[in-house]
Amino acid sequence: MFKFSVRLIKGLMQVTAWLQEQPVLTNLLYRISGPASYLPSRDLTVTWPRAEEHKDFSLPNSSWSQSMRNLYNKYMELSQQGSWIRLPSYNATVTHFTEQCPNSAKPQVTTRLFTRNLDVEGLGFEYVVFYNQAEQRTVCIFQAGPYLEGSHGLIHGGAIATIIDSTAGICAICTAGKVMTANLNINYRSPIVLGSTAEVQCRVDKIEDRKIFLSAEIRNVDGQVLHTEATILFVQV
Repeated sequence: MFKFSVRLIKGLMQVTAWLQEQPVLTNLLYRISGPASYLPSRDLTVTWPRAEEHKDFSLPNSSWSQSMRNLYNKYMELSQQGSWIRLPSYNATVTHFTEQCPNSAKPQVTTRLFTRNLDVEGLGFEYVVFYNQAEQRTVCIFQAGPYLEGSHGLIHGGAIATIIDSTAGICAICTAGKVMTANLNINYRSPIVLGSTAEVQCRVDKIEDRKIFLSAEIRNVDGQVLHTEATILFVQV
């Protein structure tokens, strides 16, 4: 078991070295570049999936509302024009390695991303993120399922904070590389109904040394209702 763990760590560090030489999109991956002490202390079950077994959760599914599909189609058209990029989304960070390094063996651990931890579509976070490199902006099309309820029929404030942090984090990572959230300040302006579609807009406001300052807001599909405003600080690590 010890020898296997050593080989696994060495393999991850080799993949890390390769990723650091790649374009901005690969910044979306968490780069495992520290010593073994940064890895989980508990034993992890490791499998070796084929690329075709990886599900991209950012693609439309049967739980998506028509409003969410319409916004998705809007940004896909913009992507074809070259201004925006749709970012793939998997349920485990290490799963991205197969797409970025198709000829290498990559492990997938049994942990899951918090926003992708349900097996049934439509119960939790349904979302897709687009990135505009020239404008240093991300847009997240978001639909909350019934498992994200706070007050009756409304999305929990913690779920709103999660989707803002995720959208801003992707923007910061695409812009500046590996980062960690240092501060998240949210103003809740109006509630969001469960099952409705909302649009999270996030942009980089300024960069000072290792600090990346961003702002974000959530609006309804036609942009007329402001649900949430936020400022976020990330620090490069």
